[in-house]
Amino acid sequence: MTGPPAYERAMQYRASKEDGSMSLVVFLLFSMTGTTWCQVSCLNGEGKSVDWFIVYKLPKGKDYLYLDKSTQSWQNAQVDVDSNSSPVYQTVNQLYDGNATEAGDVAFVLYNDEPPNSPHYDSICGHTKGVVMLDGTGGFWLVHSTPHFPPSVPGPFAWPHTALRYGQSFLCVSYGFDQFGDIALQLRYNEPDHYSCQVGAQLKDKLPDLQALCAKTKLQVESATRVVELTSSAGKTFRSFAKTHRFDDDLYVHLVAPNLKSSLYLESWVHGVGVFDSNCSGEFCVCRVSSISLPSVAPFSSEEDHSKWCVSQTGGSPGGAWACVGDINRNRGEEYRGGGTVCTDDPAIWAAFAKATTSVEPCPAGPRDKNNNRGSCDCAVPACRGGYVGLPGL
Repeated sequence: MTGPPAYERAMQYRASKEDGSMSLVVFLLFSMTGTTWCQVSCLNGEGKSVDWFIVYKLPKGKDYLYLDKSTQSWQNAQVDVDSNSSPVYQTVNQLYDGNATEAGDVAFVLYNDEPPNSPHYDSICGHTKGVVMLDGTGGFWLVHSTPHFPPSVPGPFAWPHTALRYGQSFLCVSYGFDQFGDIALQLRYNEPDHYSCQVGAQLKDKLPDLQALCAKTKLQVESATRVVELTSSAGKTFRSFAKTHRFDDDLYVHLVAPNLKSSLYLESWVHGVGVFDSNCSGEFCVCRVSSISLPSVAPFSSEEDHSKWCVSQTGGSPGGAWACVGDINRNRGEEYRGGGTVCTDDPAIWAAFAKATTSVEPCPAGPRDKNNNRGSCDCAVPACRGGYVGLPGL
């Protein structure tokens, strides 16, 4: 991202001039040319731009916890997740500013395998949910787990009544414009069901993969997975994992854990048919979280949670302090669907999720099946071999 938002540039120019009339002319020029006062980005509950944030919506209602660079740990929110003072509202509501979405230098895509106002569940497109919005300087990518959210453009913002019972997760990251070519290609690998998609005229030649995504042009590539490093607006590194339906395998066991070179504790949807047990069949285990405990919140079971996140077994070397937030689960049906997760090596984020992990499901003993879903429990993760013993470094 180059330089501050237009409003900040105007303020800096004004401060540098002793002639008050010159500063007034500058402000009028910015207003008359329609330049946005703040560039598109993740916003906190006060409407201020942040490099990234994580929201954990709690089960049974609209309460949530918030985490960003400035907090360094979970903070209990004082408002509901659908309040106009919540970061989810502030960020997503940028889509519903008619002036912004009609501009020639704005692009956006809203995607969800359970779109709003649709009684049908799409089991063919990717199991993936999110929002991308950007202008000619940068924007945000919000990865989340909430069905029927957000409303299609032009809005208005609303929280679905179907999203009250279970926990949900959100990861928002602000990126400079140069990152959105990679992000658009990741989305094409994810094979999303998008229901609002637009690329402004000034951006069409610069974002061919986003154009192709909106047009639902089939991706013609040999590889069934793609892993890419993304750099946030403030220079923080995130690692995005994406798979197409042709991967036909467990994203976490066969792509994320080997790539991160770490065993994982993973929280994902445990209802439905074909849910996978903890897996200790390979060099790195993927152990299913069974209960969660968050600050000032009564512990709850994974059966009450629809969020999708994981943390590395250790919070440092070897392996790194990895934490991931995504949109795909561990079950047989989702092996042959697109989807992904976004990870970062950050001790504070790792600790926030690791401390929330109060118990995990032991690996079952026995022979492996064709999906490597049962192993010999021979990996060096005590919690996965029976009985939770706590995470190292906490």
